[in-house]
Amino acid sequence: MVTGATVHHALPTVLPTVLPTILPTILSATLPALLTASAAPPTRLAAAISLRALPSEVSVTKLAALIQCPYRFALQAAFKVQPLSEPAQWPAHLERGNLLHEALHGVAADLRVLQEPKQLKAAISAAIAQLSSKKLPLSGRYAALAADSQRTVSTYVSAHIQRQQEGWRVHAAEHALETSTLLAGVRVHGKVDRLDAIFDAAGELQAYAVLDYKTSSEALLKAKRDDGLLDAQLALYAAVLEQLDWPTAQAAYWRLHDGLYDSNASKSDYHSKKTVLELADLPLQVDAVHAAVRRAWGAISQGGAAHATPSAHACLHCPYTAVCRSSDLAALNEDTSDE
Repeated sequence: MVTGATVHHALPTVLPTVLPTILPTILSATLPALLTASAAPPTRLAAAISLRALPSEVSVTKLAALIQCPYRFALQAAFKVQPLSEPAQWPAHLERGNLLHEALHGVAADLRVLQEPKQLKAAISAAIAQLSSKKLPLSGRYAALAADSQRTVSTYVSAHIQRQQEGWRVHAAEHALETSTLLAGVRVHGKVDRLDAIFDAAGELQAYAVLDYKTSSEALLKAKRDDGLLDAQLALYAAVLEQLDWPTAQAAYWRLHDGLYDSNASKSDYHSKKTVLELADLPLQVDAVHAAVRRAWGAISQGGAAHATPSAHACLHCPYTAVCRSSDLAALNEDTSDE
């Protein structure tokens, strides 16, 4: 009778004799398959996604993604897929932007009442320092990040004072907006970084201005300013205000910059310190993004697929590039062009 103990004791004697005979056979059968598997790319999703149902509520940010890339919108808003990878570039200026957003929100009351530039600078600087000590380990690039944020204070206060001289007053910061009329039956919501108001001589409200804080280069913001569909979020905020019957005279990007040379700017912008970049032809851009979002939403709701629409700007900061098959779109378009 052969037992487990018998086999165990026999292995040291049998293996040296058997292995040289069977090992080449095993390797020749399995190695090619193993090599092929290791060389295969990671599993990716289709280049287009069909949705059975659209969400009943959606943020302005996700609607902007719908216009820019329906595929990303489907992953974010419909399937609620968590970011699968960090974007191709995740620059420190985005982290600095988050810090400045929170600091400026914290001093909104001061922005409404303080008039002296020195007082305003002191209030904002104190808010940045307090947040930095709590959120950022002050070492390495994080120390530099806090220092860069402090250098932005002067340009922010200068632009703020200029807006006061033009008649604008801070109405609210991180102001929540909501409407169900932009898309019929869909709750659209979001938060505006800063909402200003302007009044006539009698103190009557004339109009609002929606302001979106950005740390992007001036060159990129100029492109967005001139083409609202490149990044539809700001124009969509203005569209929401329009649905709420809030008269909106201005929608603008507010650059959170330090006034130093921008290496990404053209030579003509070498000494540019432009801070507030207003959307050109606001009514036209609002109408354009409203039409674009209704068109994209309607196409998907009627059974159309959410296609990936790659672009240099959109893909650079997209967290879903690991699964996106945007490179397959050419073949996909060829397949559907004859239908």
